[in-house]
Amino acid sequence: MWVVIPHVGKSHLTVRLLESIPTSNTPLVVDASWLGDLSAYSKIRGHIQYLRAPVHDCLAKNWNRGARAVPESEDAWMFCATDIEFSYEVWTNLPALMEKYPQAGIFRVGPNWGAFVMRRWCWDRIGPVDETYAPCGGEDAEILFRCWREKIPIRNQYLPMLHMEGGHAGRKDGRADRERNIAHFRENWGCDPSWNDPTFRRAVKETAC
Repeated sequence: MWVVIPHVGKSHLTVRLLESIPTSNTPLVVDASWLGDLSAYSKIRGHIQYLRAPVHDCLAKNWNRGARAVPESEDAWMFCATDIEFSYEVWTNLPALMEKYPQAGIFRVGPNWGAFVMRRWCWDRIGPVDETYAPCGGEDAEILFRCWREKIPIRNQYLPMLHMEGGHAGRKDGRADRERNIAHFRENWGCDPSWNDPTFRRAVKETAC
């Protein structure tokens, strides 16, 4: 499985994530950091897939860049934030778990959309990610509601993981960004991207399988 990793900073977190991914998987680093650390990552894994992105570009854009780079032959791939690390057992058990829920277009394997598997047929129906949510925040709720609209089930399979410091390797958004993103979501869906909103809770419950 390809693993799309949006990297904006804190290389030590990306290093730890790469070290935890078995060699049977293909990591793709979408690097929006200042330095561009391909040489450091290549020392860990040898050959990795690598895209240099504009510095500190928005998360949705980097998800889309990564998805476009995944070969058409791949029927699913994982989006994984750089502040997450799974055990080897989780990686090896993931394919069997996914086989139990073939109807699920998205297989969430971490909290707060920090790591999730996207099946290609689902991506073809709801993608690409809305790049209006910049620099980050709200794009995950947009994905949820697109699945809800299309009646695509989501499997919330929270697997043992280590959630390291940093958020999206250090969030770059401020209050004005968050308020703008919330307003954009309200315009699209008529509710808040929050568990406190009953419509949001309904979408979560009705997509779960």
